[in-house]
Amino acid sequence: MENLLQKIQTDRGAVLQGQESKLSALIANARALIALLEPRSDAIIWMAWAEVAIRIAIDLGNFEFLDSNDATAKTGDGIVTSVGGDRKLIGPVFQNLPSYLADTQYNDPKDINSGPLQHGHDTNLGPWDWKKERSTLELAFNNHMAG
Repeated sequence: MENLLQKIQTDRGAVLQGQESKLSALIANARALIALLEPRSDAIIWMAWAEVAIRIAIDLGNFEFLDSNDATAKTGDGIVTSVGGDRKLIGPVFQNLPSYLADTQYNDPKDINSGPLQHGHDTNLGPWDWKKERSTLELAFNNHMAG
């Protein structure tokens, strides 16, 4: 780990001094450090959720919307409106994420029952209880986790 930290420090200094060619090495070493420190279970969970989020974004046409060259600011409401999804599902967490982050001063959530989901859906329920109240989400989630 000390070797990685030293490489990161060296590459960081080079990048800050304008050596853009060192940026890819800096990123690679930072990723290697994360891989070394992060529990494997966390990495697997992140990969699973990232795949789900990317698949949903592709299905909804989010990337086409964000890539549109119409010189307008892209907002959460704009994405929900453009993709025709159900605002109750897509909108609250996504749209309220900026205000949630500002309210928490951009800190990681410390309480599973007080995160972006609760902020966006105006609920005090934890994520599992919230999901259980929505049978179609519960079924979809269980099917996903079953593989």
